[in-house]
Parts: sequence; C-alpha cells; structure tokens
Amino acid sequence: MPSSKKAVKNKVKRRTAKAKESKTKQPGKSASKPTFLGSVFTEIAGMQYYEAGVEPGEKVQLEREPENEHDANAIRVENKHFHQAGHVPRRLASWLTPLIDSGEVWVEGRVAETKKTGLPDRAYILIELYLHRKGRHILKRGGDPRDLPEAVHQAVLAIWSEIDGWTDGDTVSALATRLRAFDSDDFLPKTRMLLALFKHRAWELRRRAGERALEGVRDSLRGIKLGKP
Repeated sequence: MPSSKKAVKNKVKRRTAKAKESKTKQPGKSASKPTFLGSVFTEIAGMQYYEAGVEPGEKVQLEREPENEHDANAIRVENKHFHQAGHVPRRLASWLTPLIDSGEVWVEGRVAETKKTGLPDRAYILIELYLHRKGRHILKRGGDPRDLPEAVHQAVLAIWSEIDGWTDGDTVSALATRLRAFDSDDFLPKTRMLLALFKHRAWELRRRAGERALEGVRDSLRGIKLGKP
C-alpha cells in the first residue's frame, strides 16, 4: 500500500477512535449543550500548494497544526477524504486557535462555494462556532474591568447583546464593517471573535425579515376569496 494511502488510513482510524472516546465523555441530559454563536465566511488559504480539492456543500475537517514551523496557530483544512486542501487564513486563526486550544469554543466547517474560473482554484468555507460551557464567561456582562482589553471586550459585548432587539440587518451590517476596522491584535481573542461574528448577526436579521415578509404575503393570499367562475 502506498505510504500516502497508509497515512490516510491511519488518520481515519485515529479520528474514529477519537470520536468514540468523545461519545463516552458526553455530558448527561442535565448538562448544557454547546451554544451556537454564528458563522464566519472565509477563503481557504494556500490552496495552490495542495493537490486536494473541495466541493460545494462538503463538510471539511478543521485540524490544529501546532507543529507548523511557519505559524504555531495554524489550522489546516482537510476535505472529506482527509486530504489537506489548505489552511484557515492566518489572521483568523490568530484569534480562533487560542479559543479552540482552551476548550472554550469548538468549530465545524463546510464549503460554501468554489471558483474554478482561474488558477489556482479558490474555495470559501463557513466556519460554525459553538460555545462550550467552559467559555460561558465570553458572553457574561457586568463586573469592573481590571484592564483595557477586558474593558474593550465589555464594550463590544454590550453592543452584541443589544442587537437581539434590533430589526434592521443593513444597520448591523454597516456597524459590523465599522467595528471590524477597529480589530487589533491587542484585543482579546474572545473580543475579536465577536467582532468577526457581527456579519452573521446581520445576515440572521435579514433572514428573519425575509421570513416575516413571506409570511405576510401568505396571510394576504389566504385572505383572498376567489369568486365563482
């Protein structure tokens, strides 16, 4: 068996064993489930260096790569065959990796779209972020911030919490663009995560508005009484 196939086979075995182990450690019914925070849309970086490709709708594996000599925060992207297709962009990984490594957040990924019009191929993924119980403090408001980074986080969190009562997705989208301009490596990883997720909140508001409009049309149609021919 070629070494590459053997490596993939061994990787599948390790993943299967890890999945079985995680099932045995799942919390009971009384324990809280991870909270879905939102999604981040991003391009797969470095696809030109790998032969493996991905397809729209395909679920991808996001695996930490701490031994990467170029970036200790690296997160590689693997397709459904466990072949590497690229990496999560470095800037995104710089705040996502600490949250993953600390056990506060876990992620899932799927391919949103691909572009094969040029060379190399380009592909975009949606990274879904879930908050573990260990990361509950990320959304906890109040208290007296002891330093500037925590004060910034509390300020961003205040806006994040207020958005639940907003209805205009365009306003949130514009706000997200402005806030992302203030993103800094000096901010805490949890703060940078919230800033990245504002775009998802805007999309969610637009989706809800669309559903309300559609329901209004349905109500109007149900109220129309057709006369006899």
